[in-house]
Amino acid sequence: MRNRTWPTLCCLFAASTAWGLDEQAVLQEFQQAFPEVQFYRTGSRITTVYAAPFGFGDSPEQTAAGFVASYAEMLGADPADLESLSRLDDWRHTQPLMYEPDLGSYRFTLVYFSQFRDGLPVFRADVRLLVRNDPGSPLVLARSSLRNLGDFRPGPIPAVRYDRIQDAALEAFPELVNLTDPELVIWAGSGTIVAEPTLAVRFVADNGQPATADYQKWLFVADAGTGEVLYRENQIQNFDNISGKVEGMVTEEHKSEPCAVEVATGLPHARLTIGFTAYYADANGNYVIPHPGGSVTVTSRIFGRWFYVNNLGGPDSALWQSAHPPSSNVDFLHNAGGGEFTTAEVNAYVEANHVRDLVLAANPDFPTIGGDDPQTEFPIYVNLNAACNAFYDGFSINFFRAGTGGLGNCNNFAFGPVVHHEYGHHVVNMGGSGQGEYGEGMGDTIAFLITGRSENSQGYESTDCTKFFRNAANDCVFVATGCSECISGPCPECTNKIHLCGQLLSGCVWDTRAKLEQAAVPGWEDIIRDLTINSILLHNDNTITYQIMIDFATLDDDNADIRDGTPNFDAIYCGFAAHKMLAPGFRRGDMNCDGAVNGGDT
Repeated sequence: MRNRTWPTLCCLFAASTAWGLDEQAVLQEFQQAFPEVQFYRTGSRITTVYAAPFGFGDSPEQTAAGFVASYAEMLGADPADLESLSRLDDWRHTQPLMYEPDLGSYRFTLVYFSQFRDGLPVFRADVRLLVRNDPGSPLVLARSSLRNLGDFRPGPIPAVRYDRIQDAALEAFPELVNLTDPELVIWAGSGTIVAEPTLAVRFVADNGQPATADYQKWLFVADAGTGEVLYRENQIQNFDNISGKVEGMVTEEHKSEPCAVEVATGLPHARLTIGFTAYYADANGNYVIPHPGGSVTVTSRIFGRWFYVNNLGGPDSALWQSAHPPSSNVDFLHNAGGGEFTTAEVNAYVEANHVRDLVLAANPDFPTIGGDDPQTEFPIYVNLNAACNAFYDGFSINFFRAGTGGLGNCNNFAFGPVVHHEYGHHVVNMGGSGQGEYGEGMGDTIAFLITGRSENSQGYESTDCTKFFRNAANDCVFVATGCSECISGPCPECTNKIHLCGQLLSGCVWDTRAKLEQAAVPGWEDIIRDLTINSILLHNDNTITYQIMIDFATLDDDNADIRDGTPNFDAIYCGFAAHKMLAPGFRRGDMNCDGAVNGGDT
């Protein structure tokens, strides 16, 4: 956006010297001349003059000019500071108002004067004079935002470092990135704000996300010397808003319903509807719906931009409330009364979003799940009429209700690590890999990347919250004839044991994670997340082999040559060596892994 270049126009009056306002004397003179006129004040300032005519002339411009010359002081301004132009984009001096079609003419002319001091505009300071287009051009209203500048003079304008001023002003607003050209102004307040006059810089900044719900755009006025923000104004103007938060009572620490208390948690990207129109909350469940007014009904279900939940144990949860804009606040709390089926709905929804967030934090363009056209409304089915299981079918993830099944007495399976594991299968599928032992191991790995616990699905058993399925903190080691010593026989021939075989992969990644944490590597949690998620895109079958270590090392490398090591090679080496998963050429006799098995083919 270009600077506005104020045109060089001759002032109405020559600049005076040693001038001082005499507001009261001028006001008394005005009241004697026009006793029927009334005033509206904002604080101590007269901001509106109205009720009866208070000026006449041969034309609207002449009437307005006469008022300014004689009475501007009662509005707090030196007449010499007023220039015959508006603050509109084309700086027009006059504007017709109230067109009358029968006459083919306008009823009024609005005449503008803007306030300057020594050639610099005073921020948003003008007077607008409404004149009737009648004989004698009577002046019937004055609307003023003029400022009393007293003796203030900007003096010689210093060499202003606009970049430094803007940087200082935006220090507390790092999300704003696009800045318009700056403009020097005199700041003396705005609206009800009254401030001592000072030289300032006006500019607009936004966050670079136009045409989105997250768009931010702000006007700043900053001190020209220090960059201190003197005034900030939101430039995004919505309709009257309905706002609030969508939450659900979710079990803490990613555990099953009977094994943890439930806490109110924002439902990320939750969908709300007014009639057939959908709106979405942000990542924390907060939402704002622009609405032109009138009472409406807002509905919330366990449904969002990225996932929707189907309750096969009964009706899908739904809440609705009436809203009465403007500025109506409507909050929703799902599962407020608890219960297995509704807890399963909110748990599955929140935990699936956790996995998606993890994946996109590691790779925002992950196939299908991320990118410019991400997958939306992925289906989740909860409370299936069976017990002790969950599954991914290539199109949805599915969770059984509490009951007795092949594992004994089970809690509802729609909880933390089970959801992570099953949606992890979808991540593997969208990454272009086979499933089998690799998919099972990667599902467990994704779960512990979120929970930070090696035990998978702790709390699945209805009478013992300490029991779990599998553990990534294991000593499973690779055997070429059967995947892992944790099972017997070749893994492809023992389909019921691929979960146990998958512990080989989860064990390698868990131990690599542990080495990174032990070494206090800066950002270690992000490192193990990024290596794991991105390695999925390199994998192209359903087996667990040495190649996975090659993938991790190659992704970690910083100079296109893994032979000389990588930034986190020691942790990767020791993590995979503990499970005899060293790739050919990687064995190092001098590596100290604190008890890790230094095995594998070399």
